[in-house]
Amino acid sequence: MDNPTPETEVPSAPPPVESPRGFAAWLKHPNLPHMQAIVGLLAGALSIGGFAYSYLWATTPVPPTRGELIALALDARTEKPIPDATLEVLTTKDALVTTLTPDGSGRARQTIKEGNYRLRASHPRFNAEVRQIHVIGGNSAEIRVRLAPRVAKAPTTPTPEPSSPTNPVGKTLDEGVSAVKKIFGQ
Repeated sequence: MDNPTPETEVPSAPPPVESPRGFAAWLKHPNLPHMQAIVGLLAGALSIGGFAYSYLWATTPVPPTRGELIALALDARTEKPIPDATLEVLTTKDALVTTLTPDGSGRARQTIKEGNYRLRASHPRFNAEVRQIHVIGGNSAEIRVRLAPRVAKAPTTPTPEPSSPTNPVGKTLDEGVSAVKKIFGQ
């Protein structure tokens, strides 16, 4: 009998394993250049998306709701500004909104909501004036109010008392009262 020699068993090689490629390979073995590329792409996409959003939706203009009121009180005779005039902005029902303070040139500025108002200008030496105004959002309105000087009242002569001897009416009245007293015995 032939004794065959045992053959050496050659171990069989494992089947070839496919190495992952692309993103899967990076997930298994990340490296810095790949990480930088991904961060750069994400930053670029966010920048473009932010620009598109702001351009399309966020830049729609909002209509202004406030306007600027510029008021100036002038002396009606000389056309010179009255820097210490009181300028009040009132609602149409005479509720005070604000009091304007004029600068050295007599000009007062205030930003207020658009709408209808009344402007009252006053000063102790002048007659007060009231103007109807309409403030439009985004616009400036300059109102010049001319104040007329107060007319000095003519001095009045004092009227004598009715019972004084210099007043003929008073003298007649006193005589009538005396006559009535005599009749009734007082």
